[in-house]
Amino acid sequence: MNHKIRSLAYAVIILILFGMFAALLSVIDRNLNFPRLLRYPINLIGSLPLFAGFILRFWAGSTFYKQKLKIISIKASDKLIISGPYKYSRNPLYLSFILIGLGYSLIFDSLSFLVLLTIGSVFGHFYVILHEEKTLVKAFGKEYLKYKEKVRRWI
Repeated sequence: MNHKIRSLAYAVIILILFGMFAALLSVIDRNLNFPRLLRYPINLIGSLPLFAGFILRFWAGSTFYKQKLKIISIKASDKLIISGPYKYSRNPLYLSFILIGLGYSLIFDSLSFLVLLTIGSVFGHFYVILHEEKTLVKAFGKEYLKYKEKVRRWI
């Protein structure tokens, strides 16, 4: 499958899943009388991070698939990706999830989704990203350390 089509398909799937989860949590928020984030039409400002996250997810995924790599893999990669969005962020895929989640939190006015996104992001940072960075240092040594000096972890 073409790397761009594959990336687009996965980006759309992520949008759908995040959207369904945010909508469900929004209903739960209303039933539990949780405080509101932003009321309509101001909540539509969430479209901006949602769109940016979708584009970033597509771009990062396409860059990955173009190298014939899997985004989720048990085995460490034999290639270090430093092109595309990886020139600007060492973690554009994770950043895209955060942007999409933030967008949906605002659009669906869901405090609980925003809280879960925050908890997931903190957990992901400390238990996934930091572990991945150690693995990349072992796999690529000086090449990764030089990349790490030039490119920030998030933005």
